[in-house]
Amino acid sequence: MSEELDRYLAVGLIRREHGIRGEVKTSPLTDDPERLKKLKKCYLEQNGIYTPINVVSVRLTPQDAIIQFDECRDRDSAARLRNRLLYVERGDAARTEPGAYFLCDLEKCSVWAGGKEIGQIKEIIRTRANDVLCCRMTDGGEMLIPFVKRAVDHVDMEARKVFLTDVAIGEMAVVYEN
Repeated sequence: MSEELDRYLAVGLIRREHGIRGEVKTSPLTDDPERLKKLKKCYLEQNGIYTPINVVSVRLTPQDAIIQFDECRDRDSAARLRNRLLYVERGDAARTEPGAYFLCDLEKCSVWAGGKEIGQIKEIIRTRANDVLCCRMTDGGEMLIPFVKRAVDHVDMEARKVFLTDVAIGEMAVVYEN
């Protein structure tokens, strides 16, 4: 991962403007959307440059967060933020429990099964049921692996390795070959 990606964590995806006062409807990218209520400053990324933006208020709905930024006071300025990711600095993010990690940190980890490296995680797909690891295989194909205990034996973040169970390869993974 690049140093910039390590420094910032995505916490929301701005979907669209909300109302006429510059608020934006945002899909939380965190397992605890309540954390968004504590935000004071976020960052927007464009062409690799992260620009700070000040949070005035956050309201939660069952599916989204409605966020007001100091720099965004009308519908037109809110519309310009459509489909942009909202980031926080890693140092300002909620602390993880020992042995826990941020999902984005799994990207680029090597994937191991049966004692050998079989690929590398290229992205994490978020679904309602469970997250899915998209793995680029060493043979050039791709594999989708559900990120559940039955498929993932353990993660070694120090070594940047994800170890799969035999069940993952035999029964659960979906493989796409080139």
